[in-house]
Amino acid sequence: MRNKVLINRRNFLKGSAIISSLAVAGGFWRAAENGVFSTGKGPAYTAWETSFNGLEGLVNAAILAANAHNAQPWLFKLGNSTIDLKADTGRNLGPVDPYLREMYISLGCALENLIVAAKARLFSYFLYP
Repeated sequence: MRNKVLINRRNFLKGSAIISSLAVAGGFWRAAENGVFSTGKGPAYTAWETSFNGLEGLVNAAILAANAHNAQPWLFKLGNSTIDLKADTGRNLGPVDPYLREMYISLGCALENLIVAAKARLFSYFLYP
């Protein structure tokens, strides 16, 4: 008696296509359920949704700056007509950044965003150490 082949190449490819399609559809369903495709929403975008009036608006622009390892090593102190930018050493990266180089680069990015926003809103600015 001859052995019957239970599966041939054509049936294997059909089954693989069906299983792959179900896996991809499940992945899309999970991504949509978790909000992957709803850009511009959620807690990461709250700084964009607030008004950009006054000094707080300038700080909102500054906190959107690029920073090393998303440490956000800055502190802002708002005065009546001043904004002080200070390093938050509690957010230091430790052994990853022993010379604080990446922290100062991140502070520079925040300061640049602050200046760009100030120019766009016609604020005058003066930098001092």
